[in-house]
Amino acid sequence: MSIEHAGQKWRIVKTKDPIGGDRKNRSILGETDEADNLIIIDGTLPKTRQAEVLLHELVHIADMTVPEFAVSNIAKNLYGILVNNKVLRTAWVDDILDGTATAAEAARVNETSKEIKEGVAMFFYGVDESPWAGPGIVETGLPGMHKYSLDIKTQDGRVNRTAARKAEASIITGQRVYNYRQLSRELVTVMADLGETPHQRILEWARG
Repeated sequence: MSIEHAGQKWRIVKTKDPIGGDRKNRSILGETDEADNLIIIDGTLPKTRQAEVLLHELVHIADMTVPEFAVSNIAKNLYGILVNNKVLRTAWVDDILDGTATAAEAARVNETSKEIKEGVAMFFYGVDESPWAGPGIVETGLPGMHKYSLDIKTQDGRVNRTAARKAEASIITGQRVYNYRQLSRELVTVMADLGETPHQRILEWARG
């Protein structure tokens, strides 16, 4: 079984091996090949994460112009709403699978996706290379709740590279950042678009 969108049928497959590197160091959990109408999911992930990743890739095919960090936020929140309200079953991924992807096929899609993301990311929100005074994260919500959000974009919507690195350091050294896993996931997607490699601890928290 596959998924249809805008008159196109998309094949959904998953791998037997991690996508985007070995299991310890990977930061990519799913890929979309628009040319072949193919979505590949990392089959080594827990079932719940596979479902979230598939939603992530479906947001991509709904609008390929949405920046990666925005897609990540949309998919995570949509998954939470659907699961918490028992609208979505975890097993739905297995229901629509069309088979497995070979390591070579996953690697090819991964390389193609990198080229596309680099072009799209730079075009749609750009990168700001100027100095950044703040820590890269700001406290949100009620005082004392220690919940933070990323503060890495300029007023014109560009992502500041220095701010992203400062946010990474702030998350790692933060003593009471309660939503550090969410921040790590958002930061991994942003830094991938910037062509940066996140700190190992950020990668581990993002996968946790």
